[in-house]
Amino acid sequence: MKDSKVYAKKIAKLYRAMKKEHGKVKVVEYEDPVEAVVFGILCEHLALPAARTSLRKIKKHFVDLNDLRVSRAEEVVEVLGNDSEDIKTVANELSESLNAIYYKFDTISLMLLKDEGKRQARKKLVDLKKISPFVVNYCFLTALSGHAIPVSQSIADYLRVEELVHPKAKTGDIEGFLERQNKSDDGYEFFMLLKIHTDAAAKKTAKKLAKIAAVQEKKTAKKTAKKTAARSKAKEEKAVEKAGKKDVEKKVKKTKKAVEKTVKQTVKKNSKKAAKKTVKKAAKKTVKKAAKKAVKKTAKKASKKAAKSKK
Repeated sequence: MKDSKVYAKKIAKLYRAMKKEHGKVKVVEYEDPVEAVVFGILCEHLALPAARTSLRKIKKHFVDLNDLRVSRAEEVVEVLGNDSEDIKTVANELSESLNAIYYKFDTISLMLLKDEGKRQARKKLVDLKKISPFVVNYCFLTALSGHAIPVSQSIADYLRVEELVHPKAKTGDIEGFLERQNKSDDGYEFFMLLKIHTDAAAKKTAKKLAKIAAVQEKKTAKKTAKKTAARSKAKEEKAVEKAGKKDVEKKVKKTKKAVEKTVKQTVKKNSKKAAKKTVKKAAKKTVKKAAKKAVKKTAKKASKKAAKSKK
C-alpha cells in the first residue's frame, strides 16, 4: 500500500487507543469452522450486538444449519425480524454459502479443514466462491488458528475516511497491510477492537462518506461541464472553420470563373485581332501580286506593239 510507513504509525497508535477505550476482548471458540462462516456472514453486514442477536434467533428457530440451508431467504428475513437491505443480504449469503459447502463436501460441516495444513485449508475456503473474502478471513482467524484481519466494507470505509490508510487503498490491500502490522497472537484482538470501534463510529463515518461523495459529485459535475463546454467550443470552431472553408471555396470558385471568363474574352479578342491582321496581310499580298501581274502584262503588251511597229 502507498505510504505504508506513514500509515503503520497511525495504525499502531489506533491499536493502543482502542485497547485503552474498549478494554480486553473475550476469545471466541468454534467447534466446527462452519459456525464461524455463519457468524462471519452476520458480522460482515451487521454491528456486533445485532449479529449476536441474529445468531440467537437463528439457533432458536432452525433445527440445525442444514435446516437453515434449505430454508427460503424470505423465511430467514422473517426470523431475523428486519427487512433492511443488510438483513436481506445476510439471508441470501447464508443460503448460498451453506449450499456451496454442502455441494462441495456433501455435508454441512468444515471439520475436515482442521486436519489440513493452514495454507491448504485457506485455499479450500477461498475455492468456495460463494463465501466472501471477509468470511474466509474470519473463519481462518477464529476457527483455524490462522493469521488474518477480516476487513468489511464498513471497516474499510472507516479507515479511509479517518486517513488511517491510503484513501484509494483497495480492501484486499488494507487486509494485507493490517496483517503485517499485527503479530499472529494479536490478530483476533485487533480485529475485534477494530470491529467494535468501527460500529461505534458508523454514523460519523456515514456522514463523512456522504460529504466526500457530495464533493466528488460536485467535482465530477464541474469536470463534465468543462468537458461539455470544451466539446461545444470545438464543435462551434469546427462549424466556423467549415463555414469559412466553404466561403473560401465559394470565393475561389467565383474568382476561377472570372479568370476563365477573362481568358476566354482575351483569347476571343486576340483571335479576332489575329484574324484581321491575317486578312489585311493577305489582301495586301493579293494587291501586290495583282499589280505586279498587271505591270508584267502591260510590259509584254507594249513589247509586242513595239515589235509590230518596226515591221
